[in-house]
Amino acid sequence: MNITEVEDYLKSINIPYTGEISNNDSYVIDLSNSNDYGKVYSILDKSEDLDLLDDNQVVTEQGSSLIYESDSTNYMVNLIADWDSNKYQVVINEI
Repeated sequence: MNITEVEDYLKSINIPYTGEISNNDSYVIDLSNSNDYGKVYSILDKSEDLDLLDDNQVVTEQGSSLIYESDSTNYMVNLIADWDSNKYQVVINEI
């Protein structure tokens, strides 16, 4: 995964956060709090380039995982929340 290409893609869909490549070759953005999670959710939900994969979403009292797939690139964006531990992430993978 090319970090510059991912960050350019994030800019193109108006995600104002940056992250780093993880050990499993995903690009991971650690969000500071639920407000940042809400901002990213709003951006992803409004994006015309992304489709929410309804069959793959999980929302429980403990957390959520919402997966979006890009129409124009080979990226999948997973918005993750762990409500109990206040951990929020955006994980980008190539498909």
